[in-house]
Formats: sequence, C-alpha cells, structure tokens
Amino acid sequence: MMSVPKEGSPTELATLLGLTTQAIGKLTEKGIFRRVARGRYDLTASIVAYIRYRERLAAERAGGDEGSYAQGRTKKIWEEARRAEHERLVREGLFLERESVDRTWKAMIASARSVLLAMPSRLALQLARASSPQACEALVRKSVYSALSRLAAGKGAARDEGDDAAA
Repeated sequence: MMSVPKEGSPTELATLLGLTTQAIGKLTEKGIFRRVARGRYDLTASIVAYIRYRERLAAERAGGDEGSYAQGRTKKIWEEARRAEHERLVREGLFLERESVDRTWKAMIASARSVLLAMPSRLALQLARASSPQACEALVRKSVYSALSRLAAGKGAARDEGDDAAA
C-alpha cells in the first residue's frame, strides 16, 4: 500500500490530484483546501476534501442543486404525470369539481334547514291536541322520521300526505 506523506507543497498536492498548482490555489481560495503552514497542505485531509467537493459537484449537476436543469425536468415530468392522472379521473367520472360539490352540499343543507324549520309550525296544533307526553313524543318522532326519509330520497321540503291530513 502506498503511503502518503502527512504534509506537502501545492505542487505535490497538484500531482497527487492531477491538477495544476493554479487549480490548487483557486480551490484553497474557495475553502476546499486548508493550509497547515505557509505553502504546506495536509495531504490526506486535502484529498478527502477534494473527493467530497467533486461528489457535491456531481450531485449538483445530476439535479441536486436548486434550480438545476435536472431538477426542473424532474418537476415537469411529475406535473405531467399528475395532469395525466387528473384527466384519467375526470374521464372515468371519479373526479368531482369543487364548485359542483359545493353547490350540491349547499342545496342539501338548505333543503334540510327548510324541512327542519318547518316542523314546529306543522306540529304545533297536533301537539296541542295530544293527550299525553307519549303521544307528543310519537308525533315528533313520526315527523322527524318523515323529514329524514324525504331528505334521504332527495325530496326536500315538500310536505307528505300524513302531515297534511293531520293538520
């Protein structure tokens, strides 16, 4: 196994790494290499630092750097895939537009509100004529179940025959 001297000159470091002494100077200015003394470098630490520097450069070129071509291309591909998935869901009828869902829910809630708010006036006379608390409970229960059945069937606030006959 080859042994590397602990310290070396810029020329020796350049020879080990296959660089010029000018490149060693520039990398030292960038903070990649650190001198241990005037004109002397820790060769082992410098070799490790240079390897890490080159790995970081390779990662940036491969897309690890913010705003790089590879990262932009990857983002574009993901967006195209999401768009294609969305279009497939729309075609298969599995995607609902937010506005459509909002309109439907608002209509259902308005209908339920209307049915529930109409119950007291529909029941008032019947409850006044009821002979016992149990009879009142039965009337309220029947009216609630009738309202829920109408809402579940999508009929909304329309009155059923039982309410009209009892009023």
